Amino acid sequence: MDTSPAPAALTAPAASAPFAPLWTIPEVARFLNCSPRHVNNLIRGGLPCTYIGRLVRFCPDRVRDFVNEKTRIRARP
Repeated sequence: MDTSPAPAALTAPAASAPFAPLWTIPEVARFLNCSPRHVNNLIRGGLPCTYIGRLVRFCPDRVRDFVNEKTRIRARP
């Protein structure tokens, strides 16, 4: 009897972890409490997004990371 492992192509794929659905511009605007036009300006300023054809989508985790990186703490006088 052959006890060698099955070739990779014949094994079942590992179960992938579920992920959060991608956000649209209006959803990001709602999250940031700003206008969709401001979200477009943020895209030009480095807000990470993904283009799927002509559609713009955002990974929620990357949007949160962007906000955390850009957050400034104001010192009290």
